[in-house]
Amino acid sequence: MVYLASKVSFPINLEKTRTADTAKAFWIDPRSGNAVSIGRLPSTGVKTFSTPDGWEDALLIVEVAGG
Repeated sequence: MVYLASKVSFPINLEKTRTADTAKAFWIDPRSGNAVSIGRLPSTGVKTFSTPDGWEDALLIVEVAGG
């Protein structure tokens, strides 16, 4: 989980989620509680994320995806 208070791009090493083949990622808008799916990502390498356009702040959730 990563909280961001402004527009930014940043890397995350998805190797840390290697308990599964994929990780599920999504954004949450803290102001509204709305969630926006990024989808399933391979649990390998480094992926760069950027906060959604027009969002004042954002919460990124990356979790191990089952099956």
